[in-house]
Amino acid sequence: MKLMDEFHQEFPRTTYDVTIKIEHLRKHEDLLAKLRDKGCLLVISAVEAVDDAVLEKLEKGHTRADFCT
Repeated sequence: MKLMDEFHQEFPRTTYDVTIKIEHLRKHEDLLAKLRDKGCLLVISAVEAVDDAVLEKLEKGHTRADFCT
């Protein structure tokens, strides 16, 4: 977040996209508004599976319900 703040301060008209793991989106959802306010236009995340048993075996740190909300 510090780097994003500094970047926005120097280049306030620049927009950007980010790739964030679903488990990090869930854990830090309170920071999404700050990303938006600092120029983030798009958040990208990959979903490898939507089956809870597979997600658990992959140790993804989230469930199907987390993805669907």
